[in-house]
Amino acid sequence: MGGEKRGNFKVSYLLSAADMGGAEKMFLLLGKGIQEKGYRVKFFLIRGEGPFSEALHQAGLETMIVNLKRCPGDFWRLVRAISREKPDILHTVIFWGNIFGRLSGRLSRVPVVISSQRSTDPWRRWYHWWLDKVTVRWCQAIISNCYAGQKILVKKQVAPEEKIEVIPNGVEIRQVRPWPEEALGLQAGELAVVTVGNLRPAKGQTDLLLAASEVFKKKERVKFFIVGEGPLRQELETRVRELKIDSRVKLLGFQKDPLGIVAACDIFVLPSLWEGCPVSLLEAMSLGKPCVATRVGDVPAIIRHGVNGLLVRPGNCAELAQALLTLLEDEAYRRRLGNKAFQTVAERYSLEKMVEAYLSFYHQCLSLRQSPAGV
Repeated sequence: MGGEKRGNFKVSYLLSAADMGGAEKMFLLLGKGIQEKGYRVKFFLIRGEGPFSEALHQAGLETMIVNLKRCPGDFWRLVRAISREKPDILHTVIFWGNIFGRLSGRLSRVPVVISSQRSTDPWRRWYHWWLDKVTVRWCQAIISNCYAGQKILVKKQVAPEEKIEVIPNGVEIRQVRPWPEEALGLQAGELAVVTVGNLRPAKGQTDLLLAASEVFKKKERVKFFIVGEGPLRQELETRVRELKIDSRVKLLGFQKDPLGIVAACDIFVLPSLWEGCPVSLLEAMSLGKPCVATRVGDVPAIIRHGVNGLLVRPGNCAELAQALLTLLEDEAYRRRLGNKAFQTVAERYSLEKMVEAYLSFYHQCLSLRQSPAGV
C-alpha cells in the first residue's frame, strides 16, 4: 500500500477513445495512481485527439496518438512505437482497443497483454463477438469492472471464467465546491435533480425526460440538469421542447469537472439501459448524494434498495418518476440514503482500493509469465 514498490515494470494502456467517459476517467485515474507509485506508464490512443488526450496531457501522462479510423496505415506506426516502448504489460481497453491492442501486442511481442470488459455490450453484433473470440487467445487475462461483464463473456464463450478478473471501479473521495445556485438558475427553495453521462441511447436520458414531465405534474419547485455531450443532443433538445419542459430541464453539455454541478444538486439519477460499474453513480455517492438508478449491470451490487439508494427497472418511466418524487418529498430520507451512499463508496469503491487491486493483479500476471509453469 502507499508508495510501496514491489517490482519495477512498465505498463502501457491502449484505448479506442477520444472523448471523456466513465472508462476513460477510470484509466486516467489508474494511470496517475500507478505512476505516482513509481511505475512507468504510457498511453496509446487509436481514435485521435480529444478531451481524453487533453486530460492525459494535463495529468502528465506520456501519450502517443494515432487515428486508425482516418489513417489505417498508422497501425504499423503504432506497432513500432509499442515495440520501442517495450512495456512489460499492455492493457487494452474497450472493444476496438481490445482487438487492435491484442494484435499489436502480439506483433510487438509484449510479454503480457491484458484486455478489459467494461459493460454487458448489448450493442454488439455477431461479428463483434466473433472477433473477440478469435483474438482473445492473444491476451493472458481480461479485467472486467463488473460481474455482469464477466458473465456475458462466459455466456458468449469468449473466455472461461477463470481468465476474467473482476476489479470494480474506484473513485476519489474529496471535497468538491458546489456550483453557485445562481449559476444553475436555481431559485431559493428549488430542488435539483442531475444526471451525468454521454448523450447516447444507452444512458437513458430520453426516459429521464419522460419521467421529469411526470414529476412536474406533482412537484413544482424542481429542476433537472443533464450533463454530457453526444450524438443524442439534438434529439433530446427536441424532446424537451415537445414536452414543454424547456424552462425546467437544462442540457449543460460537456463539463471538465461535473462534480461541482452534482454537489450543488439534491438528487442524482442514473437512468441507463445498460451499464457495467458506473463511474458517475459512484462519484455522486462519494459526495453523499441520494441516488435513483436502474437495475442494470452491477448497479444492484452497489445500491441496496431503500438502504443507500433507490432502484427502478430500466426503461420504466413511471417507476423512475415515482422514485424521484419519493426523494423530493422527504428531506430526511434523502439525507439518510446519502449518508449510507457515502459509506458504501468509502468502504468498497475508493480509488486507492482500485489502484492496489490492479497492481496486485499485474504482478500476479507477470509472475505467472516468468515462472516455468506460466502461460
